[in-house]
Amino acid sequence: MSTIVAPLTQPDVSAVKQILIAGLSERSGAYERRYNPAIESFQNYYAESLSLVAKSAGEVVGIGVLYPVGARPAETVRSKGSDRWPGKGRRPPQIAS
Repeated sequence: MSTIVAPLTQPDVSAVKQILIAGLSERSGAYERRYNPAIESFQNYYAESLSLVAKSAGEVVGIGVLYPVGARPAETVRSKGSDRWPGKGRRPPQIAS
């Protein structure tokens, strides 16, 4: 089964939030909405960024956000893979056209 990378679309937002919340919950033991405005309003918060999703069998398995910074082309400001698909990030993905 292949993994593709494509720009974030509105239908992907819920799955992206779940992946990010799961990662934060695992790391800190709990997720508190008030401390995570970037996740709560994901598309608005990262409106100036390029948000990409990795998908396998149509399911979002990872997220990456590239944010333009000064003279540098971009900086990765957030990335996370789904715990349901361990190892998916180890193989080079196909880039969706």
